[in-house]
Amino acid sequence: MSFAELAAELNKIPPFTRITMLSALLITAPIMLKLVRPFHYSFDWSLITGKLQIHRLYTSIFIPWRLDDPIKWLFDLFLLYRYLLQIETKSYDKRLPDMVWQFFWSMATVMLLCYPLHFPFFWTPFIGFVVYLSSRLSPNETTSIYGLITIR
Repeated sequence: MSFAELAAELNKIPPFTRITMLSALLITAPIMLKLVRPFHYSFDWSLITGKLQIHRLYTSIFIPWRLDDPIKWLFDLFLLYRYLLQIETKSYDKRLPDMVWQFFWSMATVMLLCYPLHFPFFWTPFIGFVVYLSSRLSPNETTSIYGLITIR
């Protein structure tokens, strides 16, 4: 596959889903390859406010708790892609600013609620939020849990 074909395939993915998936890959892959330590991207309020490392607000969303299980991480990526694509193409079709605004405030709320618990990473709450939002926006669709249990 040439670079032009790869770029064409990536352009078929809606923008929010594409940026989120690329962020997850570009942030987590170097950590899993042990090129970078995960705490360079973790949520640390003293570094965010004291040293103005505001990138930590964004990067801490994409780092999973368990870095020793790449199969689970790939499964989470697939889950994230599936539900983000569904949200972006069905519920927020042609309304990208609304979707960005929704995710901004939702993740700010998640970070605020997790602050007393000293969570350094928000991968699991982020995926939970995406699945919850997808199910709330499409109440008549069935949701399969690991392909074993189907709920509505």
